[in-house]
Amino acid sequence: MNSTSIFSGSFNRKTFFVYGVFLALLFSSTISWSQNFISKQDGVWNQNTTWNSTHSCGQSDNVSAGIPPINKGWGCAVSVVINHNVEFTGNANNFGANVFNGITIKSGASLHFSGNVTISGGGSVPTFILESGATMNVAGTFTVNRPVKIVIPSNSVVTIKNLVVGDSRPEITVQEGGKLIILETTELKSQSTLNVHGSLHTKNLSFTSGGTLNADHQGAQIIVDETTTLVSNSTLNLNGILNTNNLIFTSGGKLNANSDQAKIEVAKDLTVSNGTLSLSQSSSIQVNGKANAGQSGTISLTHSASASFEGLVTIPNGATIKAANSSHFRFGNNVDMSGGGKLELRNNAEGIIQGDVSLPNGKIETFDYSEVYVGGKLTASNGGEVSTFNNSAFNICDYPNSTQLGTYHIKMLQNSFYGEGCFALPVIWGAFTAQFDPSKKQSNIVWETTKEWENSHFEVERSLSGVDGYTVVGEISAVGYSDLISSYMFEDQAIPIHKGFVYYRIKQVDLNGKYAYSETVSVMVQNISENSTASKWVAYPNPTSGDGFNLKLTEASNTDQGPITARIISLRNSQSVQATDLSMLSLLIGQQISQAPKGVCVIEVIQGNEVTHLKILKH
Repeated sequence: MNSTSIFSGSFNRKTFFVYGVFLALLFSSTISWSQNFISKQDGVWNQNTTWNSTHSCGQSDNVSAGIPPINKGWGCAVSVVINHNVEFTGNANNFGANVFNGITIKSGASLHFSGNVTISGGGSVPTFILESGATMNVAGTFTVNRPVKIVIPSNSVVTIKNLVVGDSRPEITVQEGGKLIILETTELKSQSTLNVHGSLHTKNLSFTSGGTLNADHQGAQIIVDETTTLVSNSTLNLNGILNTNNLIFTSGGKLNANSDQAKIEVAKDLTVSNGTLSLSQSSSIQVNGKANAGQSGTISLTHSASASFEGLVTIPNGATIKAANSSHFRFGNNVDMSGGGKLELRNNAEGIIQGDVSLPNGKIETFDYSEVYVGGKLTASNGGEVSTFNNSAFNICDYPNSTQLGTYHIKMLQNSFYGEGCFALPVIWGAFTAQFDPSKKQSNIVWETTKEWENSHFEVERSLSGVDGYTVVGEISAVGYSDLISSYMFEDQAIPIHKGFVYYRIKQVDLNGKYAYSETVSVMVQNISENSTASKWVAYPNPTSGDGFNLKLTEASNTDQGPITARIISLRNSQSVQATDLSMLSLLIGQQISQAPKGVCVIEVIQGNEVTHLKILKH
């Protein structure tokens, strides 16, 4: 024998044995035995007819029979794939615990939970995958108490009544083009993360014990119908748009806006108590109500950031408002510094205070070519102090009735200025009205300015909801410079098919590109669709309790006109809901009907430029 072959002799048998053991160990360590449940038709999770099942496990490995368990203590691991419209009835507690590998909702498919869902328990962390175009709805509270990563991709919508992102490092990401809709409250706890690159719409946004919300994508949009609340150790990073009714820092927390795409609009009041609101890199905030810097609160504007506060601004003891590096602010009312706070401007910052400044305590300091303009008067007393340094200036229109330079309240150093000097606001608004002309089916919008300075033009914006969704419907050139009353009018002749309130606001744009908004006015449109064809929508059953409610198109050809938005306009604080799937939209509206008082409900349905109103009776 010239050579030894592994295929002959006793050595060969030993070699095969060792080699076989090696392969067995290799495959046992790399292959994951599992059971896969795949939906085969629309149906209920708890019914056998909804599922097909395949597995690679032995019968002694505790193979699940019939329907997929939502958690499993031991044995053959479970994975679920949904290709259809599947409903889970009741509450789903400890969803995905132990040997539950994960769940995948395919494009065009949907998963609806009729009760509460809690992702908790032990074992391996399950995956939670939604493909583009998938839909998920939770009629109750969705609580995530495990380090699960959930991604809502483009063209997918997740709708939840209440969302609680727990403190076990869970992470939820809404990708660009994806939507997360919370009908009631979104709550972020310590060590939780919510990334919004697409759209988040919620009634309330609450950071209860920390947590991070990153809206650091230029297309990110956060809409909060009522209140955004930040507490100690919580952080909101913004590079998109935040629209909220109220913004409150209760015991700390940080909001960082860091780009020219970052815009904060507060419809009512801002309260910063022991928290930090930081704006930089040309970001902006507009507060239409009162602004209170609170106890130990800080509002910081740097690197060309801007702020516009329309109501009373309060800077109490321990609070600070800072503007630096070519940033600017405008206070449209009075400033109250009772108790003693601090207002500081540095490095070419500019501040406009249209009303009076009350300074019984606290300090106002200007540095390095910064300027402050006060439209009324300044009254300093007790420990109140104004200091101007290094070529900065403090100008007061009503200087004769203000605290004078010779008093101990005023310090003017290093070629700076304190004294009389009026300023020119871009626009001082006068009357603003809107009326609907039923004969012409158009809105007539009229407004006045009593003074203009460097005013470029006005943009008329319209909304059918009054909360968001404003679009520009016209542009009017401004007088530019005037100390007289200037009148303007715009006719909105392109109102979409609509019956109900239509809202208007005016965007005033300066010659340098800066802008500010007027107040909002509304008109009642008197059935602009009187001469149109019959409604393409039908709602049934009618009367209804909300259960089993259906919203259908009478013309199937209209189903391809894009997303459909609906709300109950006769119900106070009704939330707008949107879906491309009519069954999901019907479910969401049915939930709102079930919470409405008995009587007539008016449902507003918007698809494209068509707005339809349907009456139903809640029993």
